Amino acid sequence: MFKRVDKKRKKREEEEELGLDEDMKAIMGLNDTDSDESASESGSNSDGDSDAEQSGEEDLEEAGDETGDETEDADASEDDEPPISLSEALRDPVYVVSLEPDVRACMLCKGKVIKSTPMSQVHKTSTAHKRRFERFKSLAAKSDQDSDAWQIARAIQQEGSTQNRPDAESGMSKRALKRQNKYRLERSERFTNSFVRRQRQNRLPRKLRNLRMQA
Repeated sequence: MFKRVDKKRKKREEEEELGLDEDMKAIMGLNDTDSDESASESGSNSDGDSDAEQSGEEDLEEAGDETGDETEDADASEDDEPPISLSEALRDPVYVVSLEPDVRACMLCKGKVIKSTPMSQVHKTSTAHKRRFERFKSLAAKSDQDSDAWQIARAIQQEGSTQNRPDAESGMSKRALKRQNKYRLERSERFTNSFVRRQRQNRLPRKLRNLRMQA
């Protein structure tokens, strides 16, 4: 922009030195220069706008491709799960990962990686797995034994994630809240029992209390 202003200023000074007025410039066709410059600038601006629009369309296409890739990844993860019937899952919910034959996973405990037989046995004796497996058996009893076990397994995984979700007000998970309430109940019971014992001791005759203390 500054170059353009400087160019016009120099041009005006040259015209004043030559003594050119508006009529002479019109006859000589010197006024067409500014209009040509304006046309070239408007053309460059329109080209820039079209380039920006084209760039925006390409960005939208790339974003759509990325969304499609995420959906494909989710579908691919489900495709990697081997077909397991309810009867097979009831015998053993631990399965071999198809991509890595030496690695196993538990269909009830999402994200659990098992790399050896001893590790598999330890996992099956864990409290969390036992709780999910009992829930799995109760739901499986109402379904066809030849049906897909993954439907019930995913439902149990979803239940587990909901139970471990922090409470909106306290910020604690349901399991932590349950432990806290149990602790408070036990503490209240201990306090009540202690208070009752003290009341009973106060009701005893003084001589009997002294005999108990001496004994």
